Order: sequence, then structure tokens, then C-alpha cells
Amino acid sequence: MERSYQNLPPEILRLTFSYLGGADLNHAQLTCKRWSPVAQKLLYKYMRFQGSSIKDIIRMFRHHPSLAQSVNRVSLDLVKMREYYKVSDTSNEEGIIDEEGRKYIVSQHYHDMLAFLCLCPNITLIKLPPNPPKMMYHDLMELRENGYLARLGEIDKYCLERSRAKLPGYYNLLYALKNSIKDMHLNNQLDSAKEGNLTDSSSSLVLNNISSFTQLQQLRLEMQRYAHVHEFDSFLDNCSENLTTLEVVLTQDSPEFHTCLVEQIHIKHLPNIKNLTVLTSAPSSNQEIQYITRKFPGLQALSIRSQPTTAVLLADACRFFDYICRIPSVRIEGGVILTINDFTEYMPQFLQCTRFERLNFYCQHISQHTGNIDDVQIDDLYTETTSTLNTSNRPLSGITLQSACAKAPLEIIMTSQRNHIRTINITVDDRILDNALKGEDLGTILNNFSSLEDLYISGMEISHLDDVFVAAKRLNLGNFKIHCCLIDVDVFSRMSQRIESIASLSLLSSEWISDDDSSDDSKKFTLDLQMPFTKVGSLHITFSNLCSKALVRVMTNSITQYFNCVGGRRREELTYSEYKRLINESEHLKVNLCFATLSSWG
Repeated sequence: MERSYQNLPPEILRLTFSYLGGADLNHAQLTCKRWSPVAQKLLYKYMRFQGSSIKDIIRMFRHHPSLAQSVNRVSLDLVKMREYYKVSDTSNEEGIIDEEGRKYIVSQHYHDMLAFLCLCPNITLIKLPPNPPKMMYHDLMELRENGYLARLGEIDKYCLERSRAKLPGYYNLLYALKNSIKDMHLNNQLDSAKEGNLTDSSSSLVLNNISSFTQLQQLRLEMQRYAHVHEFDSFLDNCSENLTTLEVVLTQDSPEFHTCLVEQIHIKHLPNIKNLTVLTSAPSSNQEIQYITRKFPGLQALSIRSQPTTAVLLADACRFFDYICRIPSVRIEGGVILTINDFTEYMPQFLQCTRFERLNFYCQHISQHTGNIDDVQIDDLYTETTSTLNTSNRPLSGITLQSACAKAPLEIIMTSQRNHIRTINITVDDRILDNALKGEDLGTILNNFSSLEDLYISGMEISHLDDVFVAAKRLNLGNFKIHCCLIDVDVFSRMSQRIESIASLSLLSSEWISDDDSSDDSKKFTLDLQMPFTKVGSLHITFSNLCSKALVRVMTNSITQYFNCVGGRRREELTYSEYKRLINESEHLKVNLCFATLSSWG
């Protein structure tokens, strides 16, 4: 394993290793990126290791100190604490006694992890798992005090999840970094109704001492029910004026508490809040939305979300349209239901709103499904409505269509916005309804969007996209992404000749098929992509079931700049020599490879 590391690039920008527990306890994951100037741009090469032990990484770092010194972010995944500590209640060996009186002996893997951290003096961000053992905090703080983690005090993000064990160590570590943390995620939900309030939990301690976190700018707070309103009230009293983003998640609340919550936010006067999100299980009333938008004139982003079973009719939403149009980014997520009449009567208001930068249509052929104001859902919208709406010429930059019958809204937007739209994102299922958006329809419509730069299509079979490829060639797209359930190799090879000038082509398929009935996977998946893509800036192709040696042949037979291969069942591994030959094929090549094992890289 060590020999393969000798050839890695000299700069590692991010390293993440994950203990997987059980039989995979020795496995780790290493992501390294190399920056190299190509055409005055920073292009990176990176690959993902899965199958190397942390001892190998430590050995590599000791041989190459510059690698360790360049690591500045680390994520420790130690969720399965019992996998890392040997229970030994009757043993006389020295161990750690937890809060419940159980004894644990530190495994060698834990010592390896600490040894690894000692080799990386420049870590500035460390993300700990939801329930690490209590001793981890003591060891990390000791490392910091001894200078091994010289900049640990400059951590700018910390994620605190559910604390079943009620470990005060969480709070101890957080409090030690109170003048550094800028982004925090607190989960103060109850594990069960019988437990009562988690008054001694770390998240409660943080809430009660929130004024100590002077640099806190973003906070996501999850609370289970209205019994915690006193904690939230105390939090608002002491919250730092630096807080600009607040997200409150209430999983079990009542409409009365929801209204109370909105009023509390205003009463406590958080003048610098620019981004506010309230996610509740109760409906969001128009009165509450008006209240928020009036009392928070500095809001740049508002998101009020309720469960999808709660419908917010567009007719009601338009009554507070004058308020929400003052905010550049608004998301009212509930069951935003639109009928044909709603669409023709009210949608012009949204299209004329000069503050919105994007208009997304989530068109489901299902009633009461999650939708938004800027991501507006359309129910039972058919082509008959296309001639009844004359929209303004307000420039929209992007449109998202998610529907089994998305042709109508596309044609409506095309009427007035075709010279402005730069991004179209379409998710369809052309196998369900007779009136669904077809490839030939989409190709015809796309020809009218003269400014289109990025096109994303999901759900259509590639054999139906012939006209789309023709339109794509004429439009000179910068990015073209296709996600199909099934891609026929021969059909794709034929169509790909029409998109020679696209800057970036992305293909994602769960299965690729070929007319070749040979059992040799390498023959099936060796595509001749050299000629069609002579001008393509980057090619993203994700295979989930591909012979890795065929992958090498695909790449060495083409001159593309990017190739992406994820997972899959392989009969043979990619050897290190093959990988080296692959990345040396072109200076412009970006490579992202993920393999289950790398046993042949020794």
C-alpha cells in the first residue's frame, strides 16, 4: 500500500477517513486533490481511496511530512462507539468508565487516530461524530494544549447532533471553542416522550449559554415540541447580534405555537437576521407570512415550510404577494396547489416580480405534493392553458420543470422569456402519460431559447432525445447533463456526434446496454468517443456497472478532460499502473475514481 502513496501529488487539500466498524474496521477513505495550472486555470485531479488502513496513511505522512502539513480539514466518523471500545466489565485492565458505569478499553484504532492528528498541525476544521466517547474531548483538548493541533481553536464549523448519552463533553469542547465557532447545528429533540426535557444535554447547555458564542453567525436549531419554548425564549434573549442565519425546526408543534414562535422572533429583536427558515408540522398561515415580511425588512431569504399534507393555495399566497416580492429568495413550502385557473390568473404576478432570479415549476400529476412559491407546483396543467397566459418580459435566469406533463409550462415561459432563460432543468417520465413531454416536443421548444447555456434532463430514455441533441448542437450549450435509467451504447454513439462543441457533457445511467451479446463486459462498454468529442471541454460519464479495464480503454481512446466512474460490480480491479497510465494520458484530464478495494495497488 505504501508504494502507491509514493506517487501521490504533493498537496492534499482535504482528507477524510471513516472507520466503518465490524469487519471493515481497518478501512479508511482518503481524498486528495492536486492543483495544477492548465491554461491559467486551477484544474484538479483527485481520487478516492477505500480500503487503506489508517496505519498506511500515518506511514505515508511520516515519509512525506509536507502532505500532513497541508491537511486542513478532517472528518472523524466514529458513530459506532461500541465498535471501537472493547467492553470489559470484569477485566482488571485499566480502562475508561462511562456515565452508565461501563468500562471501555481504548482500541489501537483510537490511538492511531490520535497519532494521525498529531501529524497534521494545520487542521482548521474538524467535524466530530454525533456520539463520540467522552474521552475523545479530553484527548483532543490535550492535543490542542500541547500544540499538536495548533489551530484547533480556529474551528469555524461544528455540527452537534442528537445526544442520547447526555455527554457533557460535547459542551466542554464547544465552550472551549466559543470564540471561534461561526456555524452550529443543535438537535435538542427528545428520544421519547418519557424522557422529559434534556435539561442536562449539551444542546440545552449551549442554548442556555448562547451569549458566550460571540462569533456565531449561522444556527440550525431542532426542537421536538412546544414544551421547549422556554429554552428558545432564553436563546433569543441572549443570541449574538452577529447571527445572520437562523433555521428553526419543530417536528411536533401546534398552530398556536407556530404563531407564538413567529412573534417571539420579532419581540426579541434580532436586527441582523438575513436568512430565516421555520420548518414546522403545522400549517403556515398567510397572516404569519405577512407578519414576518413586514417586521423583518432586512430579510434576504425566507423559507417557511410545513408538512406536505398542509396545502397552501396559490390564491391565498397571492394575497401576500406584495410582501414576499420584497425578498429576493422566498420559499413557502407546503402543498401549493395550482389549478388551471390559478395558473392563468395568478402566475403573471410571479413572472412580473423583478426581485426573483429563478422560477421553478415542480409540476406533479399528484395533488397535494410539496411545492414552493419560487418552486411552484402545478397540478393537472395541460397544454390547453398555453394560449391563455401572456406573461411579461421580466428576465428569468432559470426554470425547473418536474412533471409527467411538463410541455405546457415550458411553452408558456417560452412565450415571453425565451431570450433570457439560461438554465433549464427538466425531470420527466415519458413512460406514464400519453400527453407527457416528448423528446421531439422538447427539441422543438428548446430551439426557441436563444440564450440557453445549461440543460439538465432526467427521466427520458436516450432514444427519445434525438431532437434534443440536434437542438443542443445549435444552441452551443455550455453544460449538458442527462440522467437516464437506461442508455443504449449504440444510440448514444450515434447521437453524440451532434454535440462536438459542448463544453461539458454529463451522462448518468444505472445501466448501459449494447447490441453486442458477448459475455465480455469489456467489449460491451468500450466506447469509441474520440471523434465526437474533439471539442468537448469536459466529459462526465458515470457508470454504475462497468468493467474497470474497459474504463481505461475508453479514456485512452478519447481526449476528453473529465471522467467519472462510481462504484459498480467489477470482475477485475483497476491496477495502479493502469491508473497511472490513465491520468498521464492528458494534462487536461480530471479524474474521479471510486473503487471498493485497492488491494492490487501494493
